[in-house]
Amino acid sequence: MTSDDFKSKTMKDQPDQKPNGKKAKGLRLLSSRWWCPTAVTLGILCLGLLVILIMLTMQCPCPQDWLWHEETCYLFSSGPFNWERSQENCLSLDAQMLKINSTDDLEFIQQASAHSNFPFWMGLSLRKPSSSWLWEDGSPLMPHLFRLQGPVSHVYPSGSCAYIQRGTVFADNCILTAFSICQKKANLLRAQ
Repeated sequence: MTSDDFKSKTMKDQPDQKPNGKKAKGLRLLSSRWWCPTAVTLGILCLGLLVILIMLTMQCPCPQDWLWHEETCYLFSSGPFNWERSQENCLSLDAQMLKINSTDDLEFIQQASAHSNFPFWMGLSLRKPSSSWLWEDGSPLMPHLFRLQGPVSHVYPSGSCAYIQRGTVFADNCILTAFSICQKKANLLRAQ
């Protein structure tokens, strides 16, 4: 056995030593007094992030059976009622009837209701002949969003109400029965 063989054998036994006799830097980190607290801190942070991620993916911001879109939850009713009874039903769910505020809202509702041939009441009505179409909250219909079809200017004794069917918005007598769409704000977690 030569002295070189002896050096290489002892180098294997001493992994923190380089062949030129200097100490290797990589393993010195493990002997540092900061290694253990750093590893524990990083482990706790990773575990916390994992728990938050699991909670966010499991928690839907809408009640069961409601559809979530942006900041709103929508519920398509399971039974037909007249407009007034549909409004009462939405109120009992701490919601209001559908209000379309943007073309994005309209496109979502059109896609969500495309599978059905049934009409769905929305929260838009005309109650007096000389008044304009108003949403439940009293705000006027924005004419650029959609165009009402059917007897738009005719006001029935019970009023004229709007419904959406196959992507088109119609006006008709509020006493007719149709399904309805309720909406409410989604319970979104917000950073404070």
